[in-house]
Amino acid sequence: MRRNALIVLTVTVVLAVGIGAYFYGRDHPAKVQAAAATTTTTTKPMSIAQTPCGTNSDCLTLTDKAGDAITVTLDGEVQAPSCNVAEHGAGSYVVILRFDNTGKTILNTDQNSYRDALTLIDTSSTAYNTDYGGSCGYQNAQVASGLSECKNSAYNLDLAPGSAAVWCPLITFPTTSTLTSIQFNATDFFSPAFSQTGINNAVTWSVGGSGQ
Repeated sequence: MRRNALIVLTVTVVLAVGIGAYFYGRDHPAKVQAAAATTTTTTKPMSIAQTPCGTNSDCLTLTDKAGDAITVTLDGEVQAPSCNVAEHGAGSYVVILRFDNTGKTILNTDQNSYRDALTLIDTSSTAYNTDYGGSCGYQNAQVASGLSECKNSAYNLDLAPGSAAVWCPLITFPTTSTLTSIQFNATDFFSPAFSQTGINNAVTWSVGGSGQ
């Protein structure tokens, strides 16, 4: 009888402890601390970059630290002796450039150096940038039908953010040479924008040695 009472007491104690532990756990839930995963993304400050414009290989964007950004697109190059004659094999090229101000600042033409902004390069790496023709289409100049994009061409720009313009310079180029690339220097055209020293501020297009 005494042994049975001891068993009953032991079972009762075990049950009491179990029930007490249940209610304590219910009222005092364990705090589980999970280590929070943190991801740190480090972006390298961009001084100036040539960024492709989608799938258009003739389009590049120049960006600098001051908020200046210009998208320059080569819309074509046409062999012509003047703005009003589109003639294959002529001794000059009319180059059609489109500017889109994608930055936060107004971009103005540098009147002292804009003529040096565009350079034509031949197979021997000789550079030509003599701009005798100014800007085809500027100040009501006659423009051949094959150069219709140049009807509103201008080099004297006051380009606000979000606006666009077309410049069609006529560059002297010898008929005995073959054009292989065209280079545009943003500092020469838009200085003081894109004028940080030691930074590449020019875009270059390979044109395959043929006029359009």
